[in-house]
Order: sequence, then structure tokens, then C-alpha cells
Amino acid sequence: MQSLGLFRAALLGLALLPHSACTSVPSRPIPDALPEVLTWTRAHQGNAVFFGLDVRENDSDSLEDLFFAPGVRVVRVVDESPAAQVGLKVGDVVLQLAGEEINDPASFKALMAQQTPESNLQLQVQRGDAIFELEARVREAAMTPSPATLVAVAEPARTLARWMRGGGGVVLLASHPKGPLATNGIPDGAIITHLNGTPMRSERALVRYVLAREPGESVTFRWHRASSDSQQTKLELFAPGNRLLEATLPIVIGYLGSADGESSIFYVGDFWLIWLFKYQREGREHHYSLLRFITWSTGEGLLGSQP
Repeated sequence: MQSLGLFRAALLGLALLPHSACTSVPSRPIPDALPEVLTWTRAHQGNAVFFGLDVRENDSDSLEDLFFAPGVRVVRVVDESPAAQVGLKVGDVVLQLAGEEINDPASFKALMAQQTPESNLQLQVQRGDAIFELEARVREAAMTPSPATLVAVAEPARTLARWMRGGGGVVLLASHPKGPLATNGIPDGAIITHLNGTPMRSERALVRYVLAREPGESVTFRWHRASSDSQQTKLELFAPGNRLLEATLPIVIGYLGSADGESSIFYVGDFWLIWLFKYQREGREHHYSLLRFITWSTGEGLLGSQP
């Protein structure tokens, strides 16, 4: 009779197969794109030159349809500055600087830092639907104290690394030992000059570029050490994989888990009022139950999270 009862339960479980479920989510959710450098920080500028232009990314200004267009948009022109003398205005879009295309403020600052005082600077600027080329002379900047200095930008979604501009490119300051860079032989201290053939002038340009790629997408880094020849490395950007949230075959077996992995429930033979076996985990606590009434627990409890 007991075997017949188990057989009937199995048949009932098979009949309910269309109602079974399985759900999963990324085990490490991808964070939003990193914000621009906070206003109270100032990246190391190298040569002290003054042009008199503040810029920001050339976005669509629409939360409903956000996209980035080429160039950087002028948001401030200092009176009597070299930028003002050549006629630049708020709202203009700088497409090229010193012969290089620019698409983010950090790249603009990096290229500006490479200029020398009293040198001529070529720009390509868009105003409305017209594109102009002009030349301006930068001058030496008055040195002012900086309240904070940007020392690194963390990118935790695709490269699992920290970056900073330098050496004519972007320096890999530190990478996760199991991240895509370390496992493909790109060492800390490497200078990245190109990504998929695109020049990398700043850490923000690199972060923006990799965040626009899909997890697991293949990209090619061109890099070198301070005293070595340039080389190329093709690798796959970090992909987080999935974490199982729910898998059920009614009555027969079931599993429920949280997206952060902190809790989970597993059961066998759930007959609503009673179950054959149930396991539940909450952090470091583990709870077991047989036939609902036979229970025991293991683990460190609430004090387990304390140092």
C-alpha cells in the first residue's frame, strides 16, 4: 500500500508538469554606468595649460530617449580666454581636438593636458548643422590648489579592474586575479592604448567603451609595459552567469532562492500541510525538517556575522 501511495503521488506530479517553473537571474547584477567625476575632484593634468572651456558629454537631454552623440558639448566659456577669443559659445559641440576625435570630457582633458603653453590648437566644432575648423593658441595656466585628486576609476562589471590615465593611454592599476585581464595575461601596470582599434585617451573613455559592450563579448586590447613592445590580447569581457531563483515540480520537489544568495529553501514531497523533507538556509543558519515535526538547526546564528 505504501508503494502504491508513492506511485500515485508520482503520477500526480507528472500530471502537474505543465505548472512547473524555473526562474533565474544574473548571479552578479550589472551595475549602471559609472557617473562622471564628481565636481570636487580634479584629475592630474600634466602640463598646465589654459583654454577656458568646460564641456560635458553630448547626450540627448532626454530621460525617455537617452543617447550619446559624437563630441563634447560646451557648457561654459571663460571670458577673455583663448576659447572666447576664437568665438566658441555655450552649446557648441567640439568634435575634434588636436586632430583626435573626442566623445567624453575626460578625453578632452587628457588631450588638453598634452598641449604646451603658447602652442596652436586645432579644433573641429559643430554649431547647429554647420561644422567649422578653427585654430586657437593656448596659454600657461595659473596654478591653483586642488581640493582632491582623482587617483583611479573602478570598473566592476566588464573588466573587474581599476584604471587611470597615464603613459599616453590608460594604466591598469589593479585587476581581479580571476578577472578577464589577469587570466589572459595582461598584468597590472600595463598601458592600454587601443580597444578594438579605438584609441583610449582616458579612463572614462575606456569605462564607457566596455560598459557599452555585452557581457562575455570578445574585445581586443592593445597594450604595452613601460619598457616593452606593444602587443594585442583578445579576451572575453566578464559575464556574471545566472543564479537559480525558483525551480518547482509541484508536490514532488521545489527550490526557492534569493537574488543575493543569502537565503534558500529546498523541499521534497510538499503536501501542503506536511512535507517529507525541507531544508532552509538564512545566511549562516541551516534548518532541517522531516515530516514537518522533526526539526534541527546548525550554523552560527545571528552572531555569525559579527567580527
